[in-house]
Amino acid sequence: DIEKWSKLAPRLHVWDYTTNFRNFQTPFPNFHVLQPNVQFFLNHNVRGIFEQGSIDRGGEFAPLRGYLLAKLMWNPEADVKALMDEFLHLYYGEAAPYIREYIQLITDTQKAKGGVLIFADRGSWIDKEMVAKAEIIFANAFTAVDASPRARELRPRVEVVYLQVQYSALMCPPDVTITEKDLSLTRPPSLSLEEYAATLKKHGVKHPLDGQNFDGLYKQIGTVTPPRAFSSTVQTIANDQYEVWVAPEAQGTVLRWRDKKRGIEWVRGYETYGLKPGLWQDWALGGDLAEKPAADKYAVVNHTSDSITLRATLANGVVLDRVMTLSGDALDVALTCTNPTTSPQTAGVKMHPEFWTQGANKPEVWAFDGATWSFLNKDVNPEHKAWGRLIDDGSIKQAAFYLPKQKIGIEAHFESAAGFLGFFSISKDAEHVNLEVLSSVTPLAPGETRTTKATFSVAEKRPTGK
Repeated sequence: DIEKWSKLAPRLHVWDYTTNFRNFQTPFPNFHVLQPNVQFFLNHNVRGIFEQGSIDRGGEFAPLRGYLLAKLMWNPEADVKALMDEFLHLYYGEAAPYIREYIQLITDTQKAKGGVLIFADRGSWIDKEMVAKAEIIFANAFTAVDASPRARELRPRVEVVYLQVQYSALMCPPDVTITEKDLSLTRPPSLSLEEYAATLKKHGVKHPLDGQNFDGLYKQIGTVTPPRAFSSTVQTIANDQYEVWVAPEAQGTVLRWRDKKRGIEWVRGYETYGLKPGLWQDWALGGDLAEKPAADKYAVVNHTSDSITLRATLANGVVLDRVMTLSGDALDVALTCTNPTTSPQTAGVKMHPEFWTQGANKPEVWAFDGATWSFLNKDVNPEHKAWGRLIDDGSIKQAAFYLPKQKIGIEAHFESAAGFLGFFSISKDAEHVNLEVLSSVTPLAPGETRTTKATFSVAEKRPTGK
């Protein structure tokens, strides 16, 4: 876009994001591209730049990044290594070589995992190995600063950087082992969520997220410390055509939907769990609820060879039942919310399947309103790696995605659905398309029950048949 704009306009101004606005504590190793980016702008008629970073200095490397960007905007040809060495030496003292080592560690880790580091990165490239190495680095850094005559000045600055490691330990993707019988998960040792939040506040952090206080943090990551380790059984239902794996104690996650007849994996969370999309879960919907799994654990209420019923009690007391049944060439799914309490309760949930696009294939997303099929993403720029469309007026009766190269896709027939969300991301580390079925979010009266149903099946033609 900048290249094209530079051919039309002699004077461009750019508002550039330089940190992670999803969470200011997530490691964001972009120091090696700051100068190339500024030089690229300069060489393409950019004459004004706003380099936006963290809202407070407790954000990830906010002082260092601000210093380097100010110097580069003054002189794009400046010696960045010398500038960084200067800042690290003056600001971190005896800990400088260890801070440099940590920056190299997070840079090398992100590069090795691949993918583009975007301004709302979820940190899926962070792993236990990186956290363990960072802990050793900071143990040495603290030893060095504690022996310094400037210890009282330097230690808090090193502690602010160490906040990134604590966040990484708390929230990093887990190590996961999955078989057709069991799922086990481990994360590195960490502070509790309460201890982590208290440490942020101790260092003056007021906005852990862009424009949001700690309420925003809890909405994003929850109010409970992610478990350091847990396990779940894996329950299987199957017929001649399909096989489905479900992990009840792991948020009721569908880990696998295998099309045995065609040799296709439609849901492959058994390979991607904790790393990238590829799961099928029930997600909370409506009000101030964050988009995340509706419950941490489900109980198996009923299980036959081709059907399973899971049950969870939500935080507000509403009981959620999910019934999944294989019926010939279809997978029937029903979500039922029941309010056993004595007061009205919000009980919005949605089916959130992340179907595999069989590689970086761009899916066609279709919707049917009872009369006409509409090709929803027909006019989307082919260069776009992600796209989404929400239709929440209850008008959609069916939805589908179709992979033109493979000449195959999934159709969903809705019953009692209040809305539909179609979404895809076809970047290398995503490769998924969602056909989300939304329930109503109006409160349930005491004793009231609401059911949303959908039937998913494999289609070998476009919905229009052409």
